Amino acid sequence: MMTVMTIGLLSVPALFLTLVALLTGVGQYRRSHNLPLSIAAAVLFPAFWIAWYVRDDLGVGRA
Repeated sequence: MMTVMTIGLLSVPALFLTLVALLTGVGQYRRSHNLPLSIAAAVLFPAFWIAWYVRDDLGVGRA
């Protein structure tokens, strides 16, 4: 049986990952104004971070 302390310790990383995922979805929405893409970004946030890094590093979309 899990104790209250164990549940508390396990919930902190889960809450952190949820917050990061939500912020990633909001960031994608600000970039694209595309709701389905924003939802995908929230679910697959590590992949979207890599895509943003590569895009920004290569200067895609800059004049």
